[in-house]
Amino acid sequence: MNDQTNAQRMGRLLPILMSMICLGLVIEGFLEFRGVAQKDEAWQAHIFQLLMTLQLPIILMYGIISRRRFRQSLPVIFLQTGLWLAAVILAKILVD
Repeated sequence: MNDQTNAQRMGRLLPILMSMICLGLVIEGFLEFRGVAQKDEAWQAHIFQLLMTLQLPIILMYGIISRRRFRQSLPVIFLQTGLWLAAVILAKILVD
């Protein structure tokens, strides 16, 4: 396999995995604190913020690498975007 194929595979799978981890972190944090506001952010919030931020350049890299097959990569990009938004919305709903 060449480097571009590996980069495409990683660009396709990493953001999906990272978003699913973020969803798990939001649910775990909610269950741990039962929705009670904390003075300081817990460890879940810090990892959530790092994972959500680090997804953006990976998604951008995937979009650049797969620009020749843009139509074929659209479902993956939509899934990545949907999971990213789901994690953000769930965090907003459960934390506030």
